[in-house]
Order: sequence, then structure tokens, then C-alpha cells
Amino acid sequence: MTRSIRWQAALAVLGIVLAISALAHLAHVRQAGGQVPCPSVSPRPSATCIPSPSPTCTVTPLPSPTATVTPLPTPEPTSAPSGPCCHVEAVVGEPRLINPILARHEVDRDLVALIFNGLTKVNERLQIVPDLAQRWWVSSDGRVYTFDLRRDVVWHDGAPFNADDVLFTIRAIQERYFQGPAHLANLWRTVQVEKLDRYTVRFSLKEPFAPFLDYTTIGILPAHLLADVPAVLLPQQAFNLRPVGTGPFQVSEVHLDQGYLVLKANPSHFGPAPRMEQVEFQFYPDLASILAAYDEGAVTGFGGLLPQELEAVRQRPSLALYSGPLSGETFIFFNLVNPLASFLAEREVRQALLLALDRQRLIDKELGGQGIVAQSVVLPNTWAYHPDLPHYAYNPKLARSLLEEAGWCGLSDAEVSPLADKDRVRRREGVELAFSLMVDGANTTHVRLGEEIARQWAEIGVRVHVEPGLSQERLQLGRYMAALVEWRELPPDPDPYPIWHSTQVSGRGQNYTGFNNREADELMEEGRRITDTEQRTQLYHRFQEIWVQELPALPLYHPIYNYALDRRIAGVHLGLMMSSSDRFRNICQWYLTPQRER
Repeated sequence: MTRSIRWQAALAVLGIVLAISALAHLAHVRQAGGQVPCPSVSPRPSATCIPSPSPTCTVTPLPSPTATVTPLPTPEPTSAPSGPCCHVEAVVGEPRLINPILARHEVDRDLVALIFNGLTKVNERLQIVPDLAQRWWVSSDGRVYTFDLRRDVVWHDGAPFNADDVLFTIRAIQERYFQGPAHLANLWRTVQVEKLDRYTVRFSLKEPFAPFLDYTTIGILPAHLLADVPAVLLPQQAFNLRPVGTGPFQVSEVHLDQGYLVLKANPSHFGPAPRMEQVEFQFYPDLASILAAYDEGAVTGFGGLLPQELEAVRQRPSLALYSGPLSGETFIFFNLVNPLASFLAEREVRQALLLALDRQRLIDKELGGQGIVAQSVVLPNTWAYHPDLPHYAYNPKLARSLLEEAGWCGLSDAEVSPLADKDRVRRREGVELAFSLMVDGANTTHVRLGEEIARQWAEIGVRVHVEPGLSQERLQLGRYMAALVEWRELPPDPDPYPIWHSTQVSGRGQNYTGFNNREADELMEEGRRITDTEQRTQLYHRFQEIWVQELPALPLYHPIYNYALDRRIAGVHLGLMMSSSDRFRNICQWYLTPQRER
């Protein structure tokens, strides 16, 4: 689980976001109205790793199975939610697999977050904290993790939760024909899982791997309902649309033909009891349909709003807009080994390019202010972030000076505006300081960002051609000079190894820039071998110092998640979010105030 385990594959399901898209499953609009501290492991938060697109899971055909599964009984329908007892969440798309080890789509993951629990969970500082496990211990060599499970947990159907459920879930992921995200199988197949007693499980790793705790947040499945189901048949089970979990809400009604699903509060939840009796999900093809439904009083909230969509929310005074930083970051990657732009391998050039970028202007102009200027590869307000890193404030004069000192001539310090001669480009020994910046042409926001970046760089005598066509393949093969790359839903652990370690430059690694620094390599290697948070913090602080000095990529901004809710809903709080599903992190504290005029 150091070099032998590809953590980059563990991020594959998250994907480089090269396009902003939505699910297109049309649905009818229904018009109706605890926690015990871990004694031996300090909680550990945030991460910064670039994901790659979700791989296609290939399944070798099996003989016709003999195991059969009886569909779960359909719950008796309840009355339609109304009044101050229910929140109605509108989402784009509809559920497919409400199963924590199979879920890939956002709607499924939203529902999983309310229905299931993992051994651990992630708090708003992206720290790993207890959930179904009340504590854990790590061996001195960092290879063995022992979890002590809660004794007060029952499934939604009343069956007791115990170690058998944990073993079943992990072994289902380990099966050869597992149909879920490949990154789960790639990790768990290298881990030995044992039941020590009814409420104790032990995981044994082949090698120390500090990010392991990230994987223990996966939701646990009920063995008493699914133990006889082969992994290859799990996606076909009725369970996936009528799941049974341990979370604060349980499935009450499923009416996909009418475009809605109803959850009711779990009266036996081991954690805080939800203050709302029900949460309903309604499914729509697009935001326009959702806004129309809100205006008709059918829904009370919706999220994932893009900057250009915020004005539609602001025009509705009965809606409150909540915003929270989302785990992710947008960068400009440089190909440090591209012979056609060899000057990008010069640290002074890269530093000058960052100094010449007014990143706050980029955020304000192209993102409607919905972003936070990034300073590092580690998320701010998390345990590994270095708060005292030098910042590259916007300083075009200093940028020009750095280029002049590096021999790039053509513009004097007096030429502070490109208007006098905006076609002039710096040259050195007959070579122009010019290169292409690849963007995802289908992402109009990225196209606009690329054009504004090119305009700002032109002011210091650097010519940039914005080129659509960015793809995972081009990054993997190094067929680019510079690229605008967005990472989404970064995992809690800040392990930078898969993106920045020199061994990840070729093959299936994700070091797309070609960054190679021996001290940084050693820091990353040690950082994923030890589990002591204080020691890891020191290692990652030093790594960030090196990275910010070398700048193999330019950090631009961290994204903001926007969530619109009817003002009658109170008790809502958005902290740092690992994924959009984290908007429900404190949903048990939500409540509806008396009806007001809309």
C-alpha cells in the first residue's frame, strides 16, 4: 500500500471534471403538497488528489446462478407530506442504485448519505471520526486496524447490527465479480478482514497505508438480507431501490413512475433523532423544471447551483441561499517535459505566470464570486494545511521583472498596459514565450476562464492560445503544454503521492506534470507510512513549502457549493464539504418554522 497500491485508482470514480452535465431522466412532477474519541488515532482530515474518470467495470459472464432473492415487501404508503413536518428536496435525475458499495450517481449518493452509516464518517474539517464504530486502535507498525463497534445499532427492519454486517460488506467488495467502483475493490482486495467477536473487527494491511481510514467511511450493508446474493447479482436486487440501512432516515415510499421517493425519520436511530418527520425527494430533468415546481409550492430545496443560476434564486425572496466550500481545486497544469514548451520547466517562468494572474478577478468575473483563491495543494482549514505558506499576490510588475532576469526580453517595466502594443511577445534567443492552454471545450465556464487567463498573461508579454479538446487521454499521454484542470470531491486524506511523486509520471500514474523532486518524494513516501497526525502534519507542511516554491501547477481556486432552501427551513449549516451529499451532514437538526407568505 505504498508504491504497490495505486491510490490514484482509488480516486478514479471521482473523475477530472471536464464537463458540467446533468442526468436526463424525465420524471413527472407530483403536485402535492454520541461520538466517542478514538484513543489511539487522532482524527484525520482533508486530501488533495486528482481523480481520473470513472472506469467501466467489465464483468466476465457467469453460469446461471442458483441463488435467488425474494424482493423486499413494498411498504404501506403513507399520506402525502404537508405542513411543517417535511422537507421536499428536488434533484436532477432519479435513483438507480441506493447502495453504498454500488452508488456512482449523485442522486444515489445523496440518498445513501441519509440511509446508511459507515464505520467512520467525515466531519466538516474533513476529519475521520467514529460512526458505527465507537473507537479504533492502530498497531505500532501501522498495518493493523481494530474497530470496536457500537452495541446500540439496529437496522431499519429491527435486526441488530454487528460484525457480521461489516464482514459481509467488505467481502462483497472483495469478490471477483464486484460491480461497484473499481477503487474500492483495488484497496479492499489487499486487506484481510476478521471478526474477533460480535462487536470487534480487525483489518490487516500488507504494508502501512495512512489513508486507509478514508475507506472505512463506506456504508455498511445488512448481511441478514443480502448474504446469499453473489456480487455479480447485487445491482439487480430490489434492495437497491428499497434499501434497509441504519441511518437517520428510512425508505417509506418509492414511486419512480410518479417522480418521487419518501423517507421517514428512523425512530430507532442510534444518533440524534431527526427533527423532521419526513424528507421527500422529487426527480426532475433540469433546473428550470425545479424552479417551476418551487414556484408551485411542490418543493422546498435544491442544490448544486452554478454561478449563472444564482440570479434565478435571488429573484425568489422566499428562498435562502447557503454556500459552503467544496473539497476540490482548479489548477493550471504545466507539462514540464514537453520539448515544444521547454521554458515551462523553468521555475522563474512559472512563478511569473502566477504573479501575473489576478485570481480574485477570475473568480469574480467568470464564477460570479463563487470560489476561494487557492494557495496550496492541501485544502485550507484542514489539519495538513500549511497556514504560513508564501502567497503569490497579483503583481504584474514583479512578474515582468522575473521574466527579464530570466532573459525573456521584449517589454520594458514601463509598459504596464498591453494596449500600446498588445501583439508584442517576449523572446529569448529567437524563441517566443508562447504556448497553448488546453481547456474542456464543452465547459463554457472553463473556456471563459481560459480566455481571461490568456488576456491577463498578454499584459506581461506572454502569448497564450486557448485550445479546446482537453481529455483524460491527452493528460495521460502528455499531449499538452498547459491545461486547465478541475479536481472534484477530493478525499479526506491529503496524501499527495499519486499526483506528485516521481514514480507516478508514467504508466497509469497521475503525475501529469512530470514533477520530480527527491526531497518531496521522500516526504510523500514517509507521509503515507506513518499514522501519527502530528508527524504527518510536519511532513506535509514541508512538502507544501517545496511545492509552492517549485509550482509544477498554478493553484487557482477552490469551488463553492450553493444550496437553495425555503426560508421556513431552519437549523441548516454547511461546513467544508467533501461531496454534495454533505449538505445533509446536520439534517437531524433541521426543522420547519411556521408557514410564511412565499
